[in-house]
Amino acid sequence: MSKSLEMKDNGEINHYEKISLEMREISNEKRKTLRKVPDKIPSVVIGLALIAFCELFAYVGVNTSLQNYIQFSVPQNGTTQSGALGKGQQIATALQSFLSFWGFTSPILIILIRSRFVDSFDALMTFLCILIFGIAIIAITSIPISISAGLAFPGLIIGLIVMGFGFGLKMMLNVIIGEQHTETKQRIKVLKSGEKVIVDPILTLQSYYHWYYMGTVGGALAPIITTNIERYHSYWLTFSISAIFATIGAGVFIYSKKLLAKTPKRDPQIWQVLQVIKIALKNGRNLENAKPLNLKQIKNITWDDKLIDDLRIVLYISRNFLFYPFYFTCYIQMANNLVSQAATMETGIIPNNLVYLLSPITVVILIPIMDKLVYPFLRKLNIVLLPIKKIFIGFILMTLAMIYTTLLQAKIYRTGPCFERSPCEIDGRMVPNRISVWFQTPIYLLIGFSEIFFVITNLGFVFGQAPASMKELLMSFYMLTIGIGSGFAILLVPLSKNPLLTYMYFVMTVIVFIAGCLFYYFCRNSMKKIEKQNLDNSQEVKV
Repeated sequence: MSKSLEMKDNGEINHYEKISLEMREISNEKRKTLRKVPDKIPSVVIGLALIAFCELFAYVGVNTSLQNYIQFSVPQNGTTQSGALGKGQQIATALQSFLSFWGFTSPILIILIRSRFVDSFDALMTFLCILIFGIAIIAITSIPISISAGLAFPGLIIGLIVMGFGFGLKMMLNVIIGEQHTETKQRIKVLKSGEKVIVDPILTLQSYYHWYYMGTVGGALAPIITTNIERYHSYWLTFSISAIFATIGAGVFIYSKKLLAKTPKRDPQIWQVLQVIKIALKNGRNLENAKPLNLKQIKNITWDDKLIDDLRIVLYISRNFLFYPFYFTCYIQMANNLVSQAATMETGIIPNNLVYLLSPITVVILIPIMDKLVYPFLRKLNIVLLPIKKIFIGFILMTLAMIYTTLLQAKIYRTGPCFERSPCEIDGRMVPNRISVWFQTPIYLLIGFSEIFFVITNLGFVFGQAPASMKELLMSFYMLTIGIGSGFAILLVPLSKNPLLTYMYFVMTVIVFIAGCLFYYFCRNSMKKIEKQNLDNSQEVKV
């Protein structure tokens, strides 16, 4: 709260004190009537969004080309379907899912390495370099002479493993973007129109992640370039362009590093956390028993009570993540099985993996609409969508996407000339079933809309609730759910072939719906409690 007001000797209050008094009166009497707004977006957030754009362009440029690169052989007999290795849909889906699994589980290992760095900025630059190196390996081994020499497939495996380590970049960016928001209390602001509003730190953090994520999904538009190069030129050039964009991201980071908010070096304390958990498991599964006061028999204890309390918060929040892998199992279908599904349909002159663009385009269009129009309108009506409701809506939208995918796959199987064996060879040419690829449009629109409610909400929620010393740890736990979801997708690989695909999508539909319902039922009270506590902590108006 503001300090007590001091009056001059003559009993008058000066100009600044009048402002302070006015703010206090607003805080106490009119807070409920004032509109809450987010703060302006600083240029440094735009810079980080540009880095995220380059990073995701590099990743998506590779990722969206992998399915065709692995599944199909080099085009022959006049076919326009691009390919190189000819390993089939199951191996392609397994390797593409492996990249997601490895990339999003590696942050746990990366935190161990991260603790050796001077600061998070050096770590971020290192991960950028690793990402560039991994993509370069794939690019070099995809040139025609490498494919002919049998180096393409082993080179791909090595490149994917190296790329996975580079995924630590995603975790670091997710944390650094939140660190640029340093205000924790509400404050009064007078707009040019004369309206008094409350600048709310929670809404500001959400807005940061909205615009950061819009930059991220902007990078997901990479297939506009890469899929056409893949189809009409070569894979080595496709992968090389991805490496170039990652290099540009490194250059932007070097240039904008001086603009970033300087935060004190934080030891992720992962080694202490592991030791604390080990001790707690051996002593009644109670973290209280791992506090230094209760461990007089152990010498050289390197943690204090605060670490125990922070870890308790992290584990409490992490319970909400138990249902997230089932969402991401469906989400990653955009990059593998849905690409293969498009190859069984009539695509015309567009590559089969270009329809994927509808999802990021949906996100890019809807983020500013939601941030500037829909959410403010709902707040004017005193309708507040807490994170629990947004995430549940995300689950439901993903369920609808999977229902439609299941029905569409059944329709493809009922359509000739190939029916359940599309594409098939007729008169020496590979032809698909007579159904337009644009029937996939609702799938990508629903998934894109789902991202806004599920993914963006979680990014802001995870960073906002994590203790300062464990933001990276909690963010890595969240990213781990994507890796586990990819692992579940690998388990479904036996179903990712004709004529079993309808059953696979049906299984995903049932699982994601049940997961969403269980999430809302078991987590609604804990997330509301966390959000209420966070709201109470920010209610004090800064003057």
